[in-house]
Amino acid sequence: MADQQGYNPRLPLRDVIASLLRLTLPDAPKPLIERLADEALTGNRYIAPYADACWGDLSESAGDLVAQEVGLIAREASQRMVWGRGKPT
Repeated sequence: MADQQGYNPRLPLRDVIASLLRLTLPDAPKPLIERLADEALTGNRYIAPYADACWGDLSESAGDLVAQEVGLIAREASQRMVWGRGKPT
């Protein structure tokens, strides 16, 4: 996937996920971002298979899938923060 999305292809996927979460949840505290990134790598059935990969190891379609899933995770966390349905997961 190289640096098509502007990320260094040697960055661990976890760092890219955390960066995407920071972009989509700018007001979220750092511990929340870190927890969401960790949970995405271990608990998301679409992201977990790439947990040990670097960003550049992913195909374009895999990178798109990861970005889409991170967007869904961010949307759910944002809704929980806005609507006060407990702590974001």
